[in-house]
Amino acid sequence: MPFFYGVFTPLINLFKKIFKNHNDEQNEQISPEDIVIALVGVTGSGKSTFIKLATGQDTGAVNTDLKPRNARVHAVKMPQTSASRSIWLVDTPGIDTSNDDVSERRVLHSVSKFLNIRCHGAEPRRLDGILNIHNISAEMDGNTSSKAIEFKKLMGDSLKNVILVTTFWDVSHPEEDDEKKRAIEKYWEKIGKDLRQHHFHNTPDSAHDIVQMITPFDDLSNAAR
Repeated sequence: MPFFYGVFTPLINLFKKIFKNHNDEQNEQISPEDIVIALVGVTGSGKSTFIKLATGQDTGAVNTDLKPRNARVHAVKMPQTSASRSIWLVDTPGIDTSNDDVSERRVLHSVSKFLNIRCHGAEPRRLDGILNIHNISAEMDGNTSSKAIEFKKLMGDSLKNVILVTTFWDVSHPEEDDEKKRAIEKYWEKIGKDLRQHHFHNTPDSAHDIVQMITPFDDLSNAAR
């Protein structure tokens, strides 16, 4: 037996275990008791980075060239010790208003289809929350009326758990921040009254704080940090 067999075999087994756990999670059914939160936003807004920091799992290369990479909807389960229910973060394709295949309406419709496949229960499953991820340096775009309608299809009539999460504050220009905040507030108010906003500071704790705006604190109290 080659001498290197004993060196590489444990590594190979480790990778097999990692990929098996990943595949098992992607096929795992989401129960009616679980918390399901979808992240939506344009390509490069920071969805994958948020999920990576919130869960400790790398869902793929972070997109830095603004070209769509994630072409499908998939869910990542947050680590926790509670046996009562799980918290799932649903990653979605990057929205491109110039491409109907990944328009906001089409992306949100794909989330609905995903829920029908992965969630079992007597009633059609709705989301428990939506995090609209937005790069603070980018312009807010999209039709606010259409956005509100699509959000309500996934959330029900209440939009209280739809949160605008602004990203890339660490590379923004302070002299422009106030103007950006006013533009965002004006846009966001058109979608729904008193909708909440939160700055994402690119840390695991910041990601957990945002998730805790939707789910009870005790569900995340034992999450890996």
